[in-house]
Parts: sequence; structure tokens; C-alpha cells
Amino acid sequence: MPTRNISLTPEQDAFIEEAVKSGEYQNASEAVRDALRALLSAAMRKIAAEPEGPATRRREELRPGIRSFHLRHARSTDQAGRVRRPVHVLYYRAVTPDLIEIVRVLHERMEPSRHLIEVSEDP
Repeated sequence: MPTRNISLTPEQDAFIEEAVKSGEYQNASEAVRDALRALLSAAMRKIAAEPEGPATRRREELRPGIRSFHLRHARSTDQAGRVRRPVHVLYYRAVTPDLIEIVRVLHERMEPSRHLIEVSEDP
């Protein structure tokens, strides 16, 4: 897997360093992965609670029933553990009133029409 460089604020860097020193995480990469997982979980909870909420967009031009949700709308207010500038978008659809299907997670610069798989009409 290729190495990625990331930029952290001094506060985030100190938070991660302290979390590694305390033994909560083995290294900085593990702490960053955990923050991203938490952000994705928060986004999925928001979508589940309000599938057609104000932070979502209809994306019918991509596929029938598809909506998108940018992860910046799921950020935590806790500055230390917060992802400073989320750059991913969740693409999803409501399969039934109580079931949301995450179709794809893409970087905001990726063209979704080139990366979304065909979505079947059945759950």
C-alpha cells in the first residue's frame, strides 16, 4: 500500500502523540484510522436518522434513488479528535424505509459517475 502524507494541526498532533504515549494506540497511523472510522460511523448514523436530511443531496443523474452526504457534515465538535477537513463523500440509497445501503465512499475529487457500480433495484 502506498504511503500517504497527512497534515495535522498542532492540537491534533499533540492529541495523537499523547494517545500513543498512553498506550491507547500503538502508533499515529492507528490513531488516524480510528478517527476516520469514527467519522464514517457518525456519517452513517446521520444518514440513517435523516436519509433525506438537509446535508444530503439527490444524485438522480448518477443512478435512480442515489443520494450523497459529504463527511464534513459529520464532524465532531471535539477539536482534539476531529478530522480537520474531511474529503470523502458517501453515496447511498434507501432500499426500504428502514434500510440504507452505502453504495460507495469516494474522495471528493473523484468523478462519481465513473466509480459507482450498478445498483440493483432489489434489497
